[in-house]
Amino acid sequence: MPTDLYDELMNIPAGDLQPVPVTFEQSNTSVVFGKQVILKLFRHLEGGINPEVEIGRFLTEHTGFNGISRVVGSIAYCLGRRKPVSLAVLHHYIPNQGDAWTYTIGAIREYVEKAYAAGAAPKTTEETAIGNYRESARLLGRRTAELHIALASGVDNPDFSPEPFSRDYRESRFRSMKKTAESSLLLLRERLNDLPEDYREDANRVVNAQEEIITRLRQVKRRELPAARIRTHGDFHLGQVLYTGNDFVIIDFEGEPARSSAERRRKVSPLKDVAGMVRSFHYAVRTVLKGQRDKSAEEKDRAAQWGRYWYLQVSALFLDAYRETIRGSGFVPEDPDEFKLVLDAFLMEKALYE
Repeated sequence: MPTDLYDELMNIPAGDLQPVPVTFEQSNTSVVFGKQVILKLFRHLEGGINPEVEIGRFLTEHTGFNGISRVVGSIAYCLGRRKPVSLAVLHHYIPNQGDAWTYTIGAIREYVEKAYAAGAAPKTTEETAIGNYRESARLLGRRTAELHIALASGVDNPDFSPEPFSRDYRESRFRSMKKTAESSLLLLRERLNDLPEDYREDANRVVNAQEEIITRLRQVKRRELPAARIRTHGDFHLGQVLYTGNDFVIIDFEGEPARSSAERRRKVSPLKDVAGMVRSFHYAVRTVLKGQRDKSAEEKDRAAQWGRYWYLQVSALFLDAYRETIRGSGFVPEDPDEFKLVLDAFLMEKALYE
């Protein structure tokens, strides 16, 4: 099924569409044609529309959001009265310098090298240490908010119109979070003796904090929150964003592959996406710090302090820009404490799930 952009493709000479397989794709198979379009072939096939196709077509055809790779067309297999099965989607190719994960890892490595060279605490050189990534974090926050505003703009489309953050939804959300917490902590408790000795003290603290964790999750159920549920990215992190050199482009709307299509199409608080990106900042810092094997214990301790500072500062910049951009939409709480309450719950749920 073509979109209006398909006609543009028809004007490209066949010689300019030489196919080149993408070798780094993991969950799907992709082929770039002449750096004009990219075809993604789905490996996991399921009846019903694939969220990647559904969301991509909606953003392409019904919104003015430019922070995506626009959909040119899609292929589905239909047999009788059965639900059609999405086989592939064709996107415009976005020239890029890699994904935001790679870009961020590079920025953190440069930052950590400054940490080793500096004898001072990180607060004294905040501006020069974080450098250009300050604006990158803010830009990523703005693009995330713009995505959510676009996804919620289909007020006449029941698949995309916002829905209330109702008591029933909060109750359902809490039950899901509680189940995740209990099963994850049970598994951790059973595996304590299998963990490296350096991790057991932290693991014990987590296991013993089960009641506190569930109490904090329960606050989301108890509070009447001025917010809404919308369609979201569903699996949002730095690896799902392309870096063009001066901007960010959001890709891969398929959602978490392990979940069913129905689960991936459910409307949730947009702060679930926000939590995914904040967690991704933390992963990036930890990844760089784990690679510093040739440093002394003193240097590693100093780098860990700087790494924590980077994570907190960059997360704050991202969140501030997100809140500024989405303010007045009604999708997330305006009150800082209520915003933090919902965000913390999703951060905790994501950590427990992982």
